[in-house]
Amino acid sequence: MQLSNKYSLLIFILFSLSIFISSCSESQNEDSGVNQLEEEVMYIHDDVMPKMSDIMKHKEKINELLTDSTWHESNPEYVVNLRNTLDKLNEAEKEMWDWMHNYSDVYGQLQTEQQKSEFLLQEKEKISEVRVLMLESIELAENELSKTPI
Repeated sequence: MQLSNKYSLLIFILFSLSIFISSCSESQNEDSGVNQLEEEVMYIHDDVMPKMSDIMKHKEKINELLTDSTWHESNPEYVVNLRNTLDKLNEAEKEMWDWMHNYSDVYGQLQTEQQKSEFLLQEKEKISEVRVLMLESIELAENELSKTPI
């Protein structure tokens, strides 16, 4: 019987050890999944963030054009287009700043890997939308500025 008890104890220890290793492995998989998502989100952000300087440059140029009213009366449609373009640039800039503030405010407070994973999935979608908005507004601005009547 002593051999049976030792055998049972050995099986119990091996079983416990396998559960422990399995749970550690799952935790590492969750961590790596969260890390992968975070890298994807940051890649999108880091790819488009330098475009903020293009937005600022285009806003400045459009504001200069709108301030110079010598040509406005002869080009009212262009003035409207410039104002609409400026609105798009402002929206894109605001969305990026809002996204960054929300991301930094919320992400650091999340406790579980599940919370982080869900948040990062949502943020990946949001920053992708911000990226599209920024790129479209820059393209629109470049198109409108190429038509400058003065």
